[in-house]
Amino acid sequence: MRRRRQPGGGIDPTSLRLASAEPPERTPGSLVSTLSRSNSLILRASFVHLRGVSERREQELWRRRVLTWEALLRRTAEGHSPVRGLSAEGLASALRDSRAALAKRDARFFAAGLPRREHYRLALAFPRDTMFLDIETTGLSLYYDYITLVGWSVAGKYELYLKGKSADRLRDALSRAKVIVTFNGSRFDLPFLRQEFPDLLIPPVHVDLYFLARRVDLGGPQKDIERRLRFPRVGEIADLDGRSAPLLWHEYRRGDVEALRRLVQYNHADIEGMKRILDVVARRLLVTRRAPRCVWPSHRFASHRSMIRWAASTVHESKGQISLSEFREDRPSLSLSALAGGGPALRIVGIDLSASQ
Repeated sequence: MRRRRQPGGGIDPTSLRLASAEPPERTPGSLVSTLSRSNSLILRASFVHLRGVSERREQELWRRRVLTWEALLRRTAEGHSPVRGLSAEGLASALRDSRAALAKRDARFFAAGLPRREHYRLALAFPRDTMFLDIETTGLSLYYDYITLVGWSVAGKYELYLKGKSADRLRDALSRAKVIVTFNGSRFDLPFLRQEFPDLLIPPVHVDLYFLARRVDLGGPQKDIERRLRFPRVGEIADLDGRSAPLLWHEYRRGDVEALRRLVQYNHADIEGMKRILDVVARRLLVTRRAPRCVWPSHRFASHRSMIRWAASTVHESKGQISLSEFREDRPSLSLSALAGGGPALRIVGIDLSASQ
């Protein structure tokens, strides 16, 4: 099959729709739109989820211009299998299963087959079902601290859960997402979420940028990575970091509503920063993996920037809008004298600064 060349020598992705053992499926909501087909190319060019295909073998197939499942099916139709340990019939069956799973947008199918280090490909393949999530807490300890705010963005929309409010929207968003992206969420965000909301349905695929970025020599805190990539934060949150979040929450509890505004803005900046980091890291990984440029996704998460939608008032707050209201204590406050119960005055002898878990 003759492939069309793009200016600059690249292959036109639309010319990769090779003949196969069965016609392409036209399932509504899956491969119908051009954008969806373009993004799904990264999966259709993936072979490491197949039994017997290593990362090195996948690169070898790419070098031999076997760029999609359809191209590999053509090889099996000739009666031989280019995958060691897997018959032509077995390989054809596995590829048909892959096509059916993609048509159904079944992320779990691919998560089970892909090496965990390659799960970022699923975020690239399902961008509109990928959730960027970040939590704020009163500290680092799972025993002593609690979540104050959860912010997330899906398909260019930003929403949040605030302590004391309903978590229904958070539950619904997580149940619908196929991929969740965090920064150090394996050790921080997800353990806190599972402890405070045991009934949450966490998406089957988790991309932790803290570890993913280290694979392309971008280690360290998120803001340090953003500076190295020249993604500066501006305005009143430019100097805020993770240590500021607990302080802002306690200022809000003492009546400073503007502290809550800054906390929300800081959370939103973290989420938008993650989008830009994933865009850079994913493309560097594809270069490292020697993936053909013609199968790179056209989507960039940073191009779908979300905005904070402030509500005009707490009375007229609509879905997706964020209102700022004074803090209301959901339980009576305790004092040392109340804890003493009328006995001798209590004396503070130490403070736990270990943030132990």
